[in-house]
Amino acid sequence: MNVHPIFVHFPIALLTIYALLELIQFKKVTSWNPWFYIKASFVVFGAIGTYAALFTGGLIEDQFRVGEAAKLVETHSTWAAATSIIFSFIAVIYLVSWIRRSGAFLSFTTHRLVSPVWKLPLQIEHYLLDYKIVVVLAVIGLAAVTITGALGGAIAFGPGIDPAAHFFYNLLVK
Repeated sequence: MNVHPIFVHFPIALLTIYALLELIQFKKVTSWNPWFYIKASFVVFGAIGTYAALFTGGLIEDQFRVGEAAKLVETHSTWAAATSIIFSFIAVIYLVSWIRRSGAFLSFTTHRLVSPVWKLPLQIEHYLLDYKIVVVLAVIGLAAVTITGALGGAIAFGPGIDPAAHFFYNLLVK
């Protein structure tokens, strides 16, 4: 039984919404305290979901390794892995920031053995969030999830299913 379609749609939805939320840069919205936690929740749960999608995709990958479909499946798999890596990196940055903001782990992060190790993730988090580099990563991730989804649609329904699937199929597979 193919359960892959069940597991792919949640990360697609969560990560697409996250990326769109990241593009909203109005001071009135971004200064609202829950805004950070909303975005963080979407990207963390979406990134976790990508691993379920990758796992279930790997379970059925061999079924599609015949003829021209083999290259399509390989390309889809590569883009799926790239999507997972991009959003997992962003999720880790948001988790580091969440820990920093919470204060709950303050005693843990100031321990003499942990503190030196903790400084690097904090510096990376500061740079990526404060200088809006995460917005660029979110747009790149959105492009990756779009390509992955379009190629997945081409696998399931053929490359002519929609204009995006047709475009990416011709660009990346043919």
